[in-house]
Amino acid sequence: MVFQIAEVAHFNLVEQRISLGKSPITKSFLDDDWKVRTGLSELDLSNTNFKDLPIAWQIERLKGARIAFREVKHRVDAGVVIDENEIEAIAEILHADWLIRNRDTADLEQVKYYKNMSESEKEKDRIFVRSAIETLTAKK
Repeated sequence: MVFQIAEVAHFNLVEQRISLGKSPITKSFLDDDWKVRTGLSELDLSNTNFKDLPIAWQIERLKGARIAFREVKHRVDAGVVIDENEIEAIAEILHADWLIRNRDTADLEQVKYYKNMSESEKEKDRIFVRSAIETLTAKK
């Protein structure tokens, strides 16, 4: 289920970027296995399916998906209604965890506490939460 949440979140992150009119994200990678497999040294993240991402990016998406799944499932099992306040609370947990792993590579907007970030940055975390809700709801 975590893998499915990561796939849905990746798709929704790409859709968010497109809806904001932002240009595709092109990244250079040091992942030699990915370079050998694809013959590429750069990747347009906006036009790449989750399963075709370099392993480091898949792992990062999976870590976010795992946290979102755990937090959403815990609340659902406890009978908590997941409203916008709960989505915000889970997104804040997600961002704090992401920041621990990525502080060295995060840009200035992402290094902020969740409550101080722009709405478009907060939405990246919310996407994981909503993807977990969507996936868990579809399984019932």
